[in-house]
Amino acid sequence: MSQEPSFHPKILTALKGYDTAQLSRDLFAGLVVAIIAIPLSIAFGIASGVSPSQGLLTAVVGGLCISLFGGSRVQIGGPTGAFIVIVFGIVTAHGVGGLIVATFVAGLILTAFGFFRFGSVIRYIPQPIIVGFTAGIAITILSSQIKDFFGLTVDKLPGDFVEKLLVLAQNAASFNPWSLLIASATLIGLVAMGKFLPKIPGAFVVLIVVTLATTFGQLPVTTIGSLYGTVTFTITPLDFTGLNYQTIIGLLPAAFSIAFLGAVESLLSASVSDAMIGGRHRSNTELVGQGIANMASALVGGIPATGAIARTAANVRNGARTPIAGIFAALALLLITLFLGPLAAQIPMAALAGLLVHVALRMGEWKEFRLVFRTTRADALALMTTFLVTIFVDLVYAIISGLLVSSFLFIRNMALASYTSPSRGTDNMSATGVDLPPKTFVLDLSGAFFFGAASKFEESIRPLLPKAKTLILRFDEVQLLDATGTRVLHRILQDARKEGVRVVMTEIQPSVLLVMEHADLIHDLGTANLFASFDGAVRDVRLSQPLVYSTGDEGCLDPI
Repeated sequence: MSQEPSFHPKILTALKGYDTAQLSRDLFAGLVVAIIAIPLSIAFGIASGVSPSQGLLTAVVGGLCISLFGGSRVQIGGPTGAFIVIVFGIVTAHGVGGLIVATFVAGLILTAFGFFRFGSVIRYIPQPIIVGFTAGIAITILSSQIKDFFGLTVDKLPGDFVEKLLVLAQNAASFNPWSLLIASATLIGLVAMGKFLPKIPGAFVVLIVVTLATTFGQLPVTTIGSLYGTVTFTITPLDFTGLNYQTIIGLLPAAFSIAFLGAVESLLSASVSDAMIGGRHRSNTELVGQGIANMASALVGGIPATGAIARTAANVRNGARTPIAGIFAALALLLITLFLGPLAAQIPMAALAGLLVHVALRMGEWKEFRLVFRTTRADALALMTTFLVTIFVDLVYAIISGLLVSSFLFIRNMALASYTSPSRGTDNMSATGVDLPPKTFVLDLSGAFFFGAASKFEESIRPLLPKAKTLILRFDEVQLLDATGTRVLHRILQDARKEGVRVVMTEIQPSVLLVMEHADLIHDLGTANLFASFDGAVRDVRLSQPLVYSTGDEGCLDPI
């Protein structure tokens, strides 16, 4: 099978045999996606701590680049709810300028991921980490929308989860019942639209209805216009003045968080769309496309962009099959915003809060959350670690903590799965039915002979040395040997030499044999003690050691 190219945009092959019928379907799907993207882009921008225009600008520029340079036929890109927490934290700590720089650096990292063919590697991130990470982000988004959902008067919300809840509780007396009514109506409307009219862009329709009711009813609530003014495109080019080595180093953790989350979400979205259309995306190209999109978004003052699962699914359901739909969606969004942007200023902040609460509730994979808890305690521990660290500490540490816990538990499980089993009984008969000379012990090694299990192997072998004359180690089920394992074998060979014990190794896998050769183990063992088959080793031991039967127990080690 040929290796997937690092960069080969899907648009180059998706347009083969393209006809007017597919063009009309792509254009219709793109228009629907643009309508869906308007309220979401505004909401994601505001919730991230930037202006609504930056959210819209990201959907236009980022979405256009992802469709042009990505590796999926139907991927729709732009700002997503998963980025809210990361972006808000960066803006709080480093300002909008720091966010733009971090987004640009994240684009470089994503591009490097693609060119170094990391697309398939990212797929191996354990599912409990993704579930815990996403659920933690959903809870954080919910907490950030309490202020506007209830209309509380708070000058500035802190980024820390606990401090945020304390500040909200202290300002509970400023509760606005009209805000609660609008937010609740928006949330109920979105749920109802999704259940009874799933093909209609619910967010667009519900926000129009709620905004008209608020405007004509002159309800006393905060709107986008009262906080941000008219919604128009304002390009804020990347400013390199004052950018130095220390600043970039300080922003690297944030940039890696953006890149990691963008890579995971985009490839997950592409995989979901593959299942819907029966296609196959190019993961490395998708990462390069995501990188280009984030660099382009940063250059015009936008925020991070990635593949949006819900908008991609809507794109497919409305007939899209090529990147033309995504390109048209970006251009349609640009035109709609230029002509109707001023009307968006009338949208109540409470309505956006209701929309984001709906997004957060759908984002959290609560069924997966319960499913993981029903599997293994190791998976549950990895999930809860990622989940809690995401909420109470930081997204960067959440990813690292989850991976560390998963890695530690994987090593532990690998070590438990590795064992040494004696194949010799009290009557000099091996488990395979082969007669053995006296004081000849046969041990079957199984699993991975690595740092997590090396001491376990050593504890099994060492007690036999004072009792043995010949020790046969069967490696037919050992698939892995690392540096720690080679050191243990070196020690075993040295101690066996001191005790006058002959060590024979049989049936070594080619990959393990290569490691042994590089570690000079074969030299220490001697090629005369290396056999391709167990029967051959037994014949050689029998020739060098007369067969004398013994009825006594030779001290076999119990299986571990």
